[in-house]
Amino acid sequence: MTDKLTPIREALPAVQNQIFLNSGWYGPLPTPAQAALAAAMQDEYTGGRPNRRNLDRVQETRTALEEAFAAFFRIPLESLALTHHTTDGMNIVTMGFNWEPGDEVATTTIEHPAGIFPLYTIQDRYGVRINFADVGLGEDPLDAIDAALTPRTRLLSLSHVSYSTGARLPLEEIIALAHAKGIPVLVDGAQSAGVFDLDLAALNVDFYAIPGQKWLCGPEGVGMLYIRPDHLPTLRPTYANFNAIQSHDWRGRFTFNPTARRFETGTIYPPAMAGMQASLRWLMEEAGQDWAYARIARIAAYAREAIGSLPGVRLLTPEKRQASLVNFLPVGWSPAQMSGLIAALDTRGIIIRNISHVPYAVRVSCGFYNTEAEIDALREALAELLAAGPGAVTVPERAVQSGLSNEPVW
Repeated sequence: MTDKLTPIREALPAVQNQIFLNSGWYGPLPTPAQAALAAAMQDEYTGGRPNRRNLDRVQETRTALEEAFAAFFRIPLESLALTHHTTDGMNIVTMGFNWEPGDEVATTTIEHPAGIFPLYTIQDRYGVRINFADVGLGEDPLDAIDAALTPRTRLLSLSHVSYSTGARLPLEEIIALAHAKGIPVLVDGAQSAGVFDLDLAALNVDFYAIPGQKWLCGPEGVGMLYIRPDHLPTLRPTYANFNAIQSHDWRGRFTFNPTARRFETGTIYPPAMAGMQASLRWLMEEAGQDWAYARIARIAAYAREAIGSLPGVRLLTPEKRQASLVNFLPVGWSPAQMSGLIAALDTRGIIIRNISHVPYAVRVSCGFYNTEAEIDALREALAELLAAGPGAVTVPERAVQSGLSNEPVW
């Protein structure tokens, strides 16, 4: 390990106790974030919550978190709303249009439910038509996306990096394509925020939703939604919490908060805000964003080569679209048996996950804290388990209960 990596790993106890390759679900919590969480919780516990001192502290924490998010993604403060997770942001924007029957929305066939399910809701509620761009694994998606955009399309909703295939879509080109047709773009940034450099203002994206608990190594229950400032007057709030309204009377007259705060859905747990702010500060000041991004890319490339060389493995993540995820198919294994493979690795202290729908896959999330030796250990364990065959693993009861197929995938 390099001198840089050693203190980084020391600040992440979870990666010392196991081979942690699952930041695409949850990232490891750094010591400064745990300390901030604990301090804020203790302060609430011993000092009470509804008092002036505590309220001032919570407001200071919120402001510090907003400033940290704005600095991390290079956006103006007024353009961000604090959320609870990516799903919050995807719903806020999707529900913020005045939809009418006959309107259309476009998306792709490699999306997370956080993006798809809000679209199903507006289809059911308003009669909106969903056009799915069949982009395969995400190798060359532009033509399919272009074909899904029609004169009636009012929104393009898609992931920057697909959670199910690992493909990093060419977002700059996609945005340009959509904007040329007057269509705004909503992006699920769950597998991109914290993986590579994101200058959201320069990207010219319309809406960008992110979580805090994945690659940003924050606690669950806090995230961010970026809304390009020119959309603030036209996007409509669905929920109205304390921050939504700037002023009102008791006769129906009111004015919205002029910033993106108007779109927030409810209170963020104050200790979670403190932990998230500490994680962002640690990433920026201790790990260093450029170093982290470069190391993620290097480890992902190393993992791709190591896993791809195994017999009986088909890599699904397109090589030219590689980001931090390496998705692969153990050929001839059923989805239920893939779940058993994950469980078998877990007993060896190796944490990865499977994708339980088409395209069925096993997924490795490569973090800046991982080492080449850990990838080697993963490869060795996979080689042994794959050689033993799918009949040698035990399918977890939860996979049986969820009805995962026992049909082999080829």
